[in-house]
Amino acid sequence: LLLGVFSSPFIWALASKAPGPSRVWLAVFLILLFVPSNSQSIRDGLKVSQRVITNAELDIYRYLRLESSADARVLVYPSQQNTSLALVAALSHRTTYYSAETFIRITGEDYEGRRKKAIEFFNNNDPEKRRTLITDSGMDYILLTKEEDERTNLAGINTTQVLTNDKLTLYRIE
Repeated sequence: LLLGVFSSPFIWALASKAPGPSRVWLAVFLILLFVPSNSQSIRDGLKVSQRVITNAELDIYRYLRLESSADARVLVYPSQQNTSLALVAALSHRTTYYSAETFIRITGEDYEGRRKKAIEFFNNNDPEKRRTLITDSGMDYILLTKEEDERTNLAGINTTQVLTNDKLTLYRIE
């Protein structure tokens, strides 16, 4: 939606330089280019109920932003919230392995492959498969909600709990 709003001056300027009737066709064509990504963003936004981000959550994101390297990668649980929002990436300023489906698709990444590997990571207790994903993907941190942390077994993975609070737990992968 924002892409359409911010691109409209560009579309108008480009269309105004075109001669006569082709001006309208050019404007329609450019607008149609932006509809697929905008409509997907709107549908994704409707899937997730609005929520308030607590100070406890912000503390974890702030830690990632200020205390981790700029190229650190964070693995998040493949929940509906994480696949619909780029919350962790946006607030921590760090790359996530699997979140924000729309952004993964726009960048041309293998969304289905990442989804499958993320689900396998959290549902499979084979440490070797988990270490392979961590190594191949360059994961540095695992971020889980309290509920996700309670049902996730990280045995066999060398992690250190960096921060925890009533909302989130952040593990550094060693």
